[in-house]
Amino acid sequence: MLYPDDKRVQNLAGIYYYGIQDYPNALKHFDKAVAIDNKYASSYNMLGYVYMSMKSFSQAEEPFKKYIELIPNEANPYDSYAEYLLIQGRYDESIKQYEKALEIDPEYITALIGVGNNYVFKGEFNKARTYYQQYYDKAFNINQKFAALWWKAVSYVYEENISAAIKILDERSKLASENNAPNYVINGNNYAGMILIENGNIAEGEKYFNNASDFTKSLEMDDATLRIYEIYNELDICHLKILKKDFDGVEKDLEVIKVQVEKRQVPNEIKYLNFIYGIYQYYKGNFGLALEYINRADKESPYTWYWEAISQEKAGNTQEAKKIFEKITSSNINSMELAIVRNKALMKL
Repeated sequence: MLYPDDKRVQNLAGIYYYGIQDYPNALKHFDKAVAIDNKYASSYNMLGYVYMSMKSFSQAEEPFKKYIELIPNEANPYDSYAEYLLIQGRYDESIKQYEKALEIDPEYITALIGVGNNYVFKGEFNKARTYYQQYYDKAFNINQKFAALWWKAVSYVYEENISAAIKILDERSKLASENNAPNYVINGNNYAGMILIENGNIAEGEKYFNNASDFTKSLEMDDATLRIYEIYNELDICHLKILKKDFDGVEKDLEVIKVQVEKRQVPNEIKYLNFIYGIYQYYKGNFGLALEYINRADKESPYTWYWEAISQEKAGNTQEAKKIFEKITSSNINSMELAIVRNKALMKL
């Protein structure tokens, strides 16, 4: 490395390794940066995030506190510490830190999402939505409006008010269509379909998956990008066929998609293909094989965790299943996937 005694070089190296999820190397470089200059604030922030990514939560708190100590008049340190506190389930403390960020900089409106997320996990859904609405009202761009509507929909899923969640996703898709944002239209329809089928409404879910597929076919974009959307749509349709027990149709469709996915070698497509294969084997009663596929799916998704847990349960591994259900219910990283499965996991405990 050139200029190893330059804190900025060490910090940039840490950011690189953090980006590729090589956390031990990221930690090494951020540690070197603060050893060179123990008042280099940004490296303390990143140290906190590295420790969180490594699940070393007890070690993450001090770097975040040091970050605040070094630049107490900026909003971001309070926001970072608030995120740590939220993940730790220290909701009221987290809210105070987000409020401090907003007090310092009223335009630091992402903190409103953080406050809303805290209230979701406190079970105060209406209050959460008032903060998401504030974020919508104060949004500086259309993407922030999409985000506000997204988190509103997520809150309704936790609350098991599925019709309200779908209504918000419809509103978001309409806004996306009006603002030439096709990815949000496809994403909204796909997630609406997922929410509906996971809540037993297969026919209505199918309409949304078909909406996503039809809309994708109407788009004029480069073939590579279009194929990404098409593969996800095709795998969602396979999910539907599995639920309808059209196993012959699923088998044929998955084999065709598998050839394409293996040729393309896009990591997320490979993970989602494995996930759908896992669901397929689960419904065929091959729980060991289901686990093999699911273990090659997205390890960071609570949706994957849930299917792993119910597969472990069916395979007779009740203690392992219980651990995963507890992992789901104790998670404080807000997402639509968590909203879809959290109450189901709670019912298993």
